[in-house]
Amino acid sequence: MEYVDGELEERNVGEFAHSMIQRAILFWFYLHEKEWRIRAIQEQRTLVDVTKVRLPDVSVFSRKIPIEQIFTRPQLIAIEILSPEDRDRGRHYRIAKKINDYMKFGVLNIWVVDSNTREGWDCSNGDWVRKERFEAANTPMYMTLTESSQPSTKTVLEPCTDASDGKKTPESCGLRGRASGRAL
Repeated sequence: MEYVDGELEERNVGEFAHSMIQRAILFWFYLHEKEWRIRAIQEQRTLVDVTKVRLPDVSVFSRKIPIEQIFTRPQLIAIEILSPEDRDRGRHYRIAKKINDYMKFGVLNIWVVDSNTREGWDCSNGDWVRKERFEAANTPMYMTLTESSQPSTKTVLEPCTDASDGKKTPESCGLRGRASGRAL
């Protein structure tokens, strides 16, 4: 639930596809926490205004920001994951209000990912700009939805499966990309 202008608003969460995308995004940023000096957190309460508490599906904070039980400073990246309900009712209706709140709060990077189609949009300036590769302004941080150089165009954000040795690796989770000049 989110608290908006004195009312509790239900959030669309808990479906498998939504959870798997959320997990893959968190894992991606977890792999880079030390390198990028960040904390990736799911559904972190954020006081975006005195009358509004939002819970982005994934928030990426600088490690310079002190940990708070309810964050009062803007995250570097707020990521919302569209659920089937968002598509059925029109994504702009519910998500547009959140994007506006994040922008007013000072979040510089606002990304939206469709849990079903794996399409993504950069909404940082209020427009919906289709992206396969997201880049956080003035940072080395990025997230890629597809590996366009591969003929199969395998999606980057696929549900994790155990590798043959039982360990989860970026590759077993469908994550592809480059970090510090080495292939993941």
